[in-house]
Amino acid sequence: MALAQKGSRLIVVDGVSFRWAVTARFDADPGFVVELAEQPGRRLVWSTSDYACAPVTPSRVAAGIEAARGMGWDPHLPGADFLVVNGRPSHPAVGSTDG
Repeated sequence: MALAQKGSRLIVVDGVSFRWAVTARFDADPGFVVELAEQPGRRLVWSTSDYACAPVTPSRVAAGIEAARGMGWDPHLPGADFLVVNGRPSHPAVGSTDG
Protein backbone atom coordinates (compact mmCIF):
# COMPACT_ATOMS: atom_id res chain seq x y z
CA MET A 1 0.00 0.00 0.00
CA ALA A 2 1.44 3.36 -1.04
CA LEU A 3 2.10 6.13 1.44
CA ALA A 4 -0.53 8.86 1.42
CA GLN A 5 0.65 12.22 0.18
CA LYS A 6 -0.93 13.85 3.21
CA GLY A 7 1.30 13.26 6.22
CA SER A 8 4.35 12.21 4.19
CA ARG A 9 7.25 14.20 2.79
CA LEU A 10 9.37 14.10 -0.34
CA ILE A 11 13.13 13.62 -0.27
CA VAL A 12 15.66 13.20 -3.07
CA VAL A 13 18.64 10.91 -2.45
CA ASP A 14 21.21 10.33 -5.19
CA GLY A 15 18.82 11.81 -7.76
CA VAL A 16 15.94 9.49 -6.84
CA SER A 17 12.69 10.90 -5.38
CA PHE A 18 11.26 9.12 -2.35
CA ARG A 19 8.24 9.69 -0.11
CA TRP A 20 8.70 9.11 3.63
CA ALA A 21 6.74 9.30 6.87
CA VAL A 22 7.48 8.88 10.55
CA THR A 23 6.12 5.70 12.11
CA ALA A 24 5.06 5.48 15.72
CA ARG A 25 3.21 2.21 16.08
CA PHE A 26 2.32 1.07 19.59
CA ASP A 27 4.03 -2.29 19.01
CA ALA A 28 7.30 -1.01 17.55
CA ASP A 29 10.02 1.48 18.20
CA PRO A 30 9.61 4.75 16.34
CA GLY A 31 11.25 5.10 12.96
CA PHE A 32 10.24 5.81 9.39
CA VAL A 33 8.92 4.20 6.22
CA VAL A 34 10.21 5.09 2.74
CA GLU A 35 9.11 4.27 -0.80
CA LEU A 36 9.69 5.60 -4.29
CA ALA A 37 7.66 8.73 -4.96
CA GLU A 38 6.62 7.45 -8.39
CA GLN A 39 5.68 3.81 -9.00
CA PRO A 40 6.48 2.53 -5.49
CA GLY A 41 7.97 -0.93 -5.17
CA ARG A 42 9.46 -2.52 -2.07
CA ARG A 43 9.19 -0.22 0.94
CA LEU A 44 11.89 0.45 3.53
CA VAL A 45 10.74 0.23 7.15
CA TRP A 46 13.43 1.57 9.50
CA SER A 47 12.93 0.97 13.22
CA THR A 48 15.39 1.72 15.97
CA SER A 49 15.31 2.56 19.63
CA ASP A 50 17.81 5.37 18.87
CA TYR A 51 14.93 7.46 17.52
CA ALA A 52 13.15 7.35 20.87
CA CYS A 53 15.36 10.22 22.00
CA ALA A 54 16.24 11.84 18.69
CA PRO A 55 13.82 13.29 16.15
CA VAL A 56 13.43 11.73 12.73
CA THR A 57 14.88 14.36 10.40
CA PRO A 58 15.37 14.45 6.63
CA SER A 59 19.12 13.93 7.10
CA ARG A 60 18.47 10.78 9.19
CA VAL A 61 16.05 9.50 6.54
CA ALA A 62 18.57 10.17 3.74
CA ALA A 63 21.26 8.33 5.71
CA GLY A 64 18.86 5.43 6.30
CA ILE A 65 18.03 5.23 2.59
CA GLU A 66 21.72 5.14 1.68
CA ALA A 67 22.45 2.52 4.33
CA ALA A 68 19.53 0.32 3.26
CA ARG A 69 20.62 0.51 -0.38
CA GLY A 70 24.02 -0.72 0.80
CA MET A 71 22.28 -3.62 2.61
CA GLY A 72 20.56 -4.72 -0.59
CA TRP A 73 17.25 -2.82 -0.55
CA ASP A 74 16.06 -2.14 -4.09
CA PRO A 75 13.04 0.16 -3.99
CA HIS A 76 12.26 -0.54 -7.66
CA LEU A 77 11.50 -4.23 -7.10
CA PRO A 78 8.20 -5.56 -5.74
CA GLY A 79 8.14 -7.59 -2.56
CA ALA A 80 7.74 -7.55 1.18
CA ASP A 81 8.85 -4.53 3.16
CA PHE A 82 12.62 -4.33 3.74
CA LEU A 83 12.84 -4.08 7.52
CA VAL A 84 15.88 -2.60 9.25
CA VAL A 85 16.02 -2.79 13.04
CA ASN A 86 18.79 -1.01 14.92
CA GLY A 87 20.82 -0.64 11.74
CA ARG A 88 20.61 -4.29 10.65
CA PRO A 89 18.34 -5.92 8.06
CA SER A 90 15.68 -8.12 9.56
CA HIS A 91 12.76 -10.28 8.42
CA PRO A 92 9.91 -8.77 6.37
CA ALA A 93 7.67 -6.44 8.38
CA VAL A 94 4.56 -7.92 9.96
CA GLY A 95 1.56 -7.67 7.66
CA SER A 96 3.65 -7.48 4.50
CA THR A 97 3.17 -9.84 1.63
CA ASP A 98 5.47 -10.77 -1.19
CA GLY A 99 4.22 -9.26 -4.38
